[in-house]
Amino acid sequence: MCVCNLPAKITHSHSPYMLTWIPFIQPDIKAMQIQLTGFLDKDTAPFCLELWKLCLSAQTSPQGVPKELLEAKKQELIQEKVSTSIKILKQPAC
Repeated sequence: MCVCNLPAKITHSHSPYMLTWIPFIQPDIKAMQIQLTGFLDKDTAPFCLELWKLCLSAQTSPQGVPKELLEAKKQELIQEKVSTSIKILKQPAC
């Protein structure tokens, strides 16, 4: 389960809570998983695994942003550009 693919109701409506909840000094992923279990139920373990991987990736990134998220955004922008180009090409010529 990818953190970036969580339902909007989790990632958007609760993001201020999530951002203030994540401990910034010596995070304990086991404690986080236990505390999130009531909120995410069976998706807690995969969520925490993905979150931990993203945190580790962000630590090695000069920008502090996980490489996976940067790549996903890059692919999204490329796809949008391709879709826009296809729409333009499909328009009837005047």
